[in-house]
Amino acid sequence: MPDGIHQNRQRETLIRLPIADLVGWQLLASCGACRADRILMVSDLVARYGAERTLVMLVPRLRCGTCRRPPSDVVLRNKYPAQMGGSGFVQVILKKP
Repeated sequence: MPDGIHQNRQRETLIRLPIADLVGWQLLASCGACRADRILMVSDLVARYGAERTLVMLVPRLRCGTCRRPPSDVVLRNKYPAQMGGSGFVQVILKKP
């Protein structure tokens, strides 16, 4: 996974793409208050909010499924990065405590 300036560029590009372009990805949201973890498929977000929304629009709206507070940590993860020319997981931190 790239680091430094390349990581920042990748993050800025991904969070501004329409979520329809990220259908094979997952959001991992962790709550700092109740320590609950939740995995959201981006394809489910497309079905619920529409294909043109971006992560910049949706991440602030996320809430914990247990205590309803905003998650303290949100990570975008690609389970199948081979189509992007990589191997293993591609992971981008969207929100950090």
